[in-house]
Amino acid sequence: MKVHNPADGYSWGFEKADGDWTGVIGDLQFDRADVSWGHLFIFARRLKIMDFTQWYFIDPTCVMVPNSHVASSKLFRAFEPFRPATWLGVVAMMASLVLMFMIHVILDDKKR
Repeated sequence: MKVHNPADGYSWGFEKADGDWTGVIGDLQFDRADVSWGHLFIFARRLKIMDFTQWYFIDPTCVMVPNSHVASSKLFRAFEPFRPATWLGVVAMMASLVLMFMIHVILDDKKR
């Protein structure tokens, strides 16, 4: 993962007369970023070019991703920012942790 400031130097961004955006919103619009994290409010103008997470707590922080080119349900939208290989790695790591924990419990029981 690479963290960087907006390419054009504007922090959050604003909509220009031609409909293009600057700042982090523009980075998402022009595929210069995959995900953005910040204190951005959900406005209809922004929803035309990006998806927001479903709010779950009243806080000004939200995660944004570019509009999906593939129709998907809201249930799986949180998985879209990462490639399937990334999620496969996460699942493999979790499975290996469970396996190591089980081995530890079995070996600990044999010592007693």
